[in-house]
Amino acid sequence: MIFNQDSPKIPACEGQFQSRECYLQIPANNTKLYKIMAFSNFEKSVQENYLHFNRVDTYKDEEIDDFRDSDLTDVDSIFTKKIPFEKDKNSTAYDYYVLSRKRSYACCFSTINSKNNHKYSRGCDNPILIVFDFQKLVEFLRLNFENLRIINEGKTYKNIFNLDYGLVDYGCRKSTSLIKNNCLPNPLEPVFFKDKIYEEDNEFRICLSAIGMGKFILGDKEFNFPDSIALSFNFQEANQQGVINCIEILSNFNPELKSQLEKLLKNVKFKYLNKKKSTSIVTNCYGFIKKIYNLLRMVLLK
Repeated sequence: MIFNQDSPKIPACEGQFQSRECYLQIPANNTKLYKIMAFSNFEKSVQENYLHFNRVDTYKDEEIDDFRDSDLTDVDSIFTKKIPFEKDKNSTAYDYYVLSRKRSYACCFSTINSKNNHKYSRGCDNPILIVFDFQKLVEFLRLNFENLRIINEGKTYKNIFNLDYGLVDYGCRKSTSLIKNNCLPNPLEPVFFKDKIYEEDNEFRICLSAIGMGKFILGDKEFNFPDSIALSFNFQEANQQGVINCIEILSNFNPELKSQLEKLLKNVKFKYLNKKKSTSIVTNCYGFIKKIYNLLRMVLLK
């Protein structure tokens, strides 16, 4: 890691686990976490042992995503642009937050299984809903944190990212300020703040973030933080320890893939939901006649 062109390279610090919990809201231990994934993505994650993380400044689908995810609020953006660094007057506190955002990644879940969250299955090939046990998930991550590795372009690196988790806070992006007692917010705080129009998502997220200054060097090349990264995660082991509560199969899942899905994880519970009811003419007529019969019967008994 280097801080400027003239500075010597120094080893990058390894990431820390949930070291900034004081800035975050933590759900109750018995909370269930819900995550919708395409079957193909889930299959790859299980076979290659990783959790997928998106860089928070790369969300593009404005219908379901906050393209300003993890950005400073409007009030704080204006304020931090007026605060230059003492030794670099051309850089401001705002620039520091922008760089921190470009080095932050999120793996997102919901704390409620609602129809609103099923919007994320739109355009998703054979979607499934994975139900995690919050307490067992974070404990599994904690116990394995020292052995976690970052996977990028098929190569594995030691973990330079801090891992933090918590509930997303919601508010008005135009008027809310995260500045408290004249202190600028920790760079992690904007990552766990979203506009209130997304509050029905009831989001919980795991965040990977690197320090927002200097440059990271891998070999002789600068490490350009990609749009997504993978964190090593053994699904088989996690399932054996009860981290995965069950997998729910959504209505538009190809039934021919069910046996393939069931082979991925041993002894995991499956729920087959949203089975479409028959809409045949015979079935509809029978239901209509039965309603008329019950109605007439009630009238005659009076």
